[in-house]
Amino acid sequence: MKADLADYDVQPCIVLGGRLERITLSPRGRHARFVDDADYVIEIVPMETSSMQRLLLDRNAIYNAPLTYKPERLTARPVNGCLCFSYCFKAEQQYVLDVWASGQPEKKRQFRLYAVMPDLYALRPFKGDLHLHSNRSDGRQEPGIVAANFRRAGFDFIAITDHRQYQPSLEAIERFAGVPTGLAMFPGEEIHIGGYMHAVNVGGRFSVNELYDSDKQKYQAQIEQMARTTFLPEEIDPLEYALRKWVSDRTREGGGLSVIVHPHWIHPYLYCYNMQDTMTDFLFENNVYDAFEVCSRYERMNLQVAFYHDQRAKGRKIPIVGASDTHDSEGDNRDAAYTLAFASHCTFPAIYQAIMSLYSVAVQPVADHAWFICGPYRMVKYASFLLEQYFPRHDDLCIEQGIQMKNHVLGDDGALGVLQQVSGAAERYREQCFSTSAGGPL
Repeated sequence: MKADLADYDVQPCIVLGGRLERITLSPRGRHARFVDDADYVIEIVPMETSSMQRLLLDRNAIYNAPLTYKPERLTARPVNGCLCFSYCFKAEQQYVLDVWASGQPEKKRQFRLYAVMPDLYALRPFKGDLHLHSNRSDGRQEPGIVAANFRRAGFDFIAITDHRQYQPSLEAIERFAGVPTGLAMFPGEEIHIGGYMHAVNVGGRFSVNELYDSDKQKYQAQIEQMARTTFLPEEIDPLEYALRKWVSDRTREGGGLSVIVHPHWIHPYLYCYNMQDTMTDFLFENNVYDAFEVCSRYERMNLQVAFYHDQRAKGRKIPIVGASDTHDSEGDNRDAAYTLAFASHCTFPAIYQAIMSLYSVAVQPVADHAWFICGPYRMVKYASFLLEQYFPRHDDLCIEQGIQMKNHVLGDDGALGVLQQVSGAAERYREQCFSTSAGGPL
């Protein structure tokens, strides 16, 4: 966390572009208080001001050139150690606020905020993982512990997607029924039928694996009939296509999100990719699946990201997610890929709508406070700001909830009381970060 972010609250730090906003810089401790009887200068710098324009500002006397950029400066006097000012941030972008006591520019402090247009302003950022495993298949921890560990790591939503099993996701949901966790849990499963195909069903009302197993002869006949009667290009295997389409169709029938997962995962025994590029391309061309798991693990991410960009270059609008595919929630969920969704609420219908409307990005942490972000450029810019300026505090507020969720699973009678005490902290912080001039979300 940057020093000024640790020492100050910028509220709101996400504002509606084109509207006059009241901004408050509040100290987090006496050491950071602004001096009440001093005047402060606030210089507002749009991030999309060219660095060359700022350099020319300093060299104008030398070149005697007309200025195309002039910084906007305000003055304000603190009250009770807090500095307040009003300003209209016109364009959607990040803004830097350089603040110093009058006559002391060498002691500059820097703050950041982001202005968004009404469509994004009406939404909130949520961090989630829609592909992970418990010990009910080949993961290490039981479903309730998996959920607790992900909340401790700052996640707002998850779906446990065990291999061929839907029930473990319901087990996690039922384990915390009536418990204030702050974590939305969706039903899910990883589907494997007709061979070693992989797909994820998130949010569906029924299990596609169980449906197929309930009458294999009937459903296999449907798949084979589709393979025989569907006209396909020569390079597309009819049976594989029919299997994949049948799975996605059933997922959609149940109201679920149908996700292509890790097509460039290398099979450990067959030594080839999980899917041929020709098949993946054909499925996207014909909108057979809803979303693409772009980021999942390092060894396959580069190819999947490049494939995604090739799809975009063909004019296809591909909804995307990032996912950890974790099998050990104690060890690797903080460094694994995940999804940021910009949604009206943290419910499955809202997250589904965000992903399908291209209001999501896939995130892969690469180092301490550094990320690779994949998605539409506008969303990536906004997500970059949020990962630096919003999520560090948000994630801190989730830690105690995750710890007490685990204690609750382990039978600690006092855990529920603590969860009730800390309930809503992350949600209140989220709303404090958005301007309230218009009463919150539009």
